[in-house]
Amino acid sequence: EDIRPMLEVAWAPFLGAVSIAFEESDDESITSLCMDAFYYVIKVAAPQDMETVRDAFLTSLAKATHLHMPVGNMHQKRAEAFKTLLTVALECGNYLSTGWKTVLTSISQYERVCEQQGNSATDKVLGISPSPKMTMTPIKDRFKKKAVMSPAQVRASILDTFGASCSSNIVLVFESSKNLSSRAIVHFVKALCEVSSQELESKVSPRVYSLTKIVEVAHYNMNRVRIVWSKIWSLLADYFIFVGCHHSLNVAMYAIDALRQLAMKFLERDELANYTFQNEFLKPFVLVMRQSKAVEIRELIIRCVSQFILARVGNVKSGWKSMFMVFTAAAADENRQLVALAFSTIEKIVREYFEHVTETETA
Repeated sequence: EDIRPMLEVAWAPFLGAVSIAFEESDDESITSLCMDAFYYVIKVAAPQDMETVRDAFLTSLAKATHLHMPVGNMHQKRAEAFKTLLTVALECGNYLSTGWKTVLTSISQYERVCEQQGNSATDKVLGISPSPKMTMTPIKDRFKKKAVMSPAQVRASILDTFGASCSSNIVLVFESSKNLSSRAIVHFVKALCEVSSQELESKVSPRVYSLTKIVEVAHYNMNRVRIVWSKIWSLLADYFIFVGCHHSLNVAMYAIDALRQLAMKFLERDELANYTFQNEFLKPFVLVMRQSKAVEIRELIIRCVSQFILARVGNVKSGWKSMFMVFTAAAADENRQLVALAFSTIEKIVREYFEHVTETETA
């Protein structure tokens, strides 16, 4: 508390001085002092809810990585800035609040370089063509005569500069989400959904890196207190509805399959009396079933629900409502094959599992 008044007065000129020193000097000792300044100011400001100071230093630190505009022969100080950003995320995660978007955006930018270099198989698995391979060069340098590095050489140079430790710390950022406070995890998930939505905006080559991380984070945090999980899921449900109706069929099918995996894990848990978490969890299937124009997606949803019944029928309680809403939507579908598939599943429920439905109603 004693340092807060001083920081409120001095943070702006201090940030300017540190940023200029970092950009104008390549000396390792100067870089180290600048990184210490960023680290300690954020570490002091974040727990005291000094949002303006925290966000200003986080944003400047993220820009210092130069990942938003990668070029060849990036100096080692850019890697130090990224490592400091990750360290801040790991140590001050409970207090970053909306600042998580800055951190996760930088991680997404770094992973984009890895994907273009061929170090990530995510897009290949989805059948998505890689992003156009281009290198952005500052305007003042475009007309200078110098040896031009190929895009592959640029990316290899960046990965060599940043090193393997960055990748391992990125993994820790997502794994440690299970240790975040109840308030912080909501901010983290919201920021991750926003970053993923930005990745998916491209109509030519949408990226799915953050989408895969959303699935991982959901797995890590599924055992949280039910009230906290319901807040997390309210964000994830809207996100999965958005991605499930994505214009890219590959992306939409991946999202629905990821949702299926999460639902299978969630249905392993018994539902408490007078709660309707299962119904809330399965609602994205209903809404995507109604909104999606792709026959393949609607068929996949019906098959997913059928799998839930076959594998988790003993644990299904309030989830029956969403399941029957999926079948109701399927019954009105213009595709005869979908109607037949839904009818055969309903017929199987009535013949083999009807007592589970009636048990839920009496409970």
